Amino acid sequence: MGGMREKILQVSLSLFAKDGYEGVSVSDISEKLNITKGALYRHFQGKRDIYDAILTRVEEHVRPMPADFGLPRGPLTDANREEYRRADPSALKLYAMAAFRHWTENEFARSFRQLLVMEQFHDERAAGLMSVEFVSGILGYLGDLLGEMSALTSVPAQGDLLALEFYAPLHMLMGFLGATIHGEKLASLASRHVDAFFDRWLR
Repeated sequence: MGGMREKILQVSLSLFAKDGYEGVSVSDISEKLNITKGALYRHFQGKRDIYDAILTRVEEHVRPMPADFGLPRGPLTDANREEYRRADPSALKLYAMAAFRHWTENEFARSFRQLLVMEQFHDERAAGLMSVEFVSGILGYLGDLLGEMSALTSVPAQGDLLALEFYAPLHMLMGFLGATIHGEKLASLASRHVDAFFDRWLR
């Protein structure tokens, strides 16, 4: 990121992710940047303006997408049902780990997620983004995908339950950031879970 406006967003995101929106003041942001509040106000109207710009960046943020790995794009329909059913489990494994590493190892993405985790209880827009990115959105997609893939196996299963079994441990592991588990150890646990899930399911 370049330019003072982008530096303000980056520093503010880091502070908000650590202390929450209410725990950070314009003075905190300007001091961290070693600029005056007047200089900050030349770029943003205030703290809320900065926060809203960060959430817009969350919406625009480039992250690994299923289609990048050859998986179906868009919601399940009759027109693409066969594409869902024929999806490659190896592609889903690659996508899951790429997304996990992105949200746990990319500093900017990690701060995004931490901010949404904290502010989802205080801000409707953050709650909506958290749901789409990390809860109902991803669970809905995985439920449709795993349910349709399961239809071609010898033991069809309910997609929503498969999605929970697959995704819940990954979601939990992401929550260990900043605690005792991080880095390659965290990624290794995630990878072992993904492999074990598919070993059990496809056996």
